[in-house]
Amino acid sequence: MTVVAGPVASAQTGSATGIVHDVSGSPVEGATVYVMEKEPGSQPYVATTAADGTYTVTDIYAGMYGVIALPPSGSSEATSAMAMVQVTSGGSASVSTLTLTTAGVSGTVTSDI
Repeated sequence: MTVVAGPVASAQTGSATGIVHDVSGSPVEGATVYVMEKEPGSQPYVATTAADGTYTVTDIYAGMYGVIALPPSGSSEATSAMAMVQVTSGGSASVSTLTLTTAGVSGTVTSDI
């Protein structure tokens, strides 16, 4: 009897690396980075930035992902714009720098009472 093996069923994964800065260009420590699939309801891959603002997310299935960064708790910054990254099996994809924006609210409060 001869047994012929089919394709290996193990998951082929890669990684994504990058850096998070604030608007002045300084690295942001403690930001949360989410690597998200297009499919609603899918669990995102998550990492936290180091003191130099860098992060690495590992064991990501090959495919196209959106990447965003959220500021650390207590920060005055807002969420970064989304960057797209293509992760390949066995590869390490470099994500463009994610920049946290500054949030502010302005205006006039009036009362019609």
